[in-house]
Amino acid sequence: MALRRDIAPGQNHIALRKWGKTFYSPQLFHLAPTFDKVVPLAIRDIVKAKTMLQVYGVQGLEEHTKGSILINNYPVRCVKIFGRVLSYAYKNYDTGGDRNPNNFYLLTVDDCSGDVSHITVKIPEHCVYEHFEEDALVQVVGRASFVQDYSRQIVGDSLTVLSLGPDLAIEIEFWKQILSTRRLLKHSWKYNPEYVVSKGAVSEPRFSKKDYLHRLEKQKLRLSDAASQITQQFHVLDSFSEDSHLHVDAICLEAGAEHVTSESTGMDPKFLSSVVESEEEVNTDVDFHSQSNAEKSNSRWASAITEIDIYVHSTVGRYRHLYMAPNSPTFISTQSTQFMSVDPITCHILDTSLGKPAKGVTCSIYYISPLITDKSNEGAYDLNSPETPFAMSKTDNDGRVKNWVVNPSLDNSTASHLGIASSKWSDLKPGIYKIKFLTGKYFHDLNSSNRTFFPFVEIIFQVENPPDNHYHVPLLLSNHSYSTYRGS
Repeated sequence: MALRRDIAPGQNHIALRKWGKTFYSPQLFHLAPTFDKVVPLAIRDIVKAKTMLQVYGVQGLEEHTKGSILINNYPVRCVKIFGRVLSYAYKNYDTGGDRNPNNFYLLTVDDCSGDVSHITVKIPEHCVYEHFEEDALVQVVGRASFVQDYSRQIVGDSLTVLSLGPDLAIEIEFWKQILSTRRLLKHSWKYNPEYVVSKGAVSEPRFSKKDYLHRLEKQKLRLSDAASQITQQFHVLDSFSEDSHLHVDAICLEAGAEHVTSESTGMDPKFLSSVVESEEEVNTDVDFHSQSNAEKSNSRWASAITEIDIYVHSTVGRYRHLYMAPNSPTFISTQSTQFMSVDPITCHILDTSLGKPAKGVTCSIYYISPLITDKSNEGAYDLNSPETPFAMSKTDNDGRVKNWVVNPSLDNSTASHLGIASSKWSDLKPGIYKIKFLTGKYFHDLNSSNRTFFPFVEIIFQVENPPDNHYHVPLLLSNHSYSTYRGS
């Protein structure tokens, strides 16, 4: 059963948020203040602590086997307890008069810290240097262990006999340590990653003399006719700073191209040809206005685009480029900046077979019908999905779709019915929606099409009346299975 939690809150260092707490990725445990320390704890706290499997699932299996537990959201590997020995047993495996190194003691220790205040301590014989007996006060340093994954015990590394009988002064001293630790651990651990933030306005990219001469040479490129213009948008923030990101939205539409036709894609050509008009313009130092005669050969277009790509690669240094496959939907978009607001419905994809986000997956969203009023009627659930989505997008490097590009061919009445104004989706309307993920193409691009069971995944969900402000639809994808839930 899928857990009702957001396992991808949008920040890589956060594994999940649950029970009002933030749990960080297990890869960051070494940065916790308690990870490599001996932590004095009451036995009650150890017995009632969350295990790694309860919080992280299989991601916490490695730390679980090492004996790590969670106090609040602190990972604790080595603990120190004290208490009175209620009983003990000695397990002897000696044979033939030879001392067996596997001999050990089993102690039941109680510190009277709560309703469940006793725990079993397993400690090797060679770790016990002093004689002890029942009713003795002992201190044990070790790690938590799980017998058959449900009964907890302490595997001790050392045992110190504090007193062979009652000693109030020793008990008070140890309770001071335990209470001091609890005061610190009641406040959640907060990890603040270091971000490199650029200060001031975005600077203009600096070009060397060689780049400048190269740009002057490329300015000689003149293509004359705008009727068959190929739109190339290059969004450059700062190409040579640490915080720069180059976002390339490229849609190559050509009247004579065989792979961009309504017959091959099943989509309205107006939808394809006007996608770039809905994109927000960004000032850039790299701007090409290419024009060509519609009667000129396609080879001239290929040569011009090749020269442009070479120029961008040499001057900017790094960029992303999107290509269209002949049998794939030709509507391509990327999320351009981190400052834009998200749409009312968003989604993301996690490739659980690789353990990372699935980027570059084409997603389409459809409005199927209004909400079902007569839920007892089986015929009311026979709904027909429209052939054309009202918006599409592609997952970014984090596997997310935060903003959709609206179909420009939508008429005003349909757009108004969906809450879309001026190509911006800001008002969510109740109804039944569908998101289609082209997962087959994603696995094909990974050279894994032979192990893909689903050519695409469709998730149908309803938006209640009145709708919430935001709906998030995650997809947990692997080669032979997938699951989903409503995220936050």
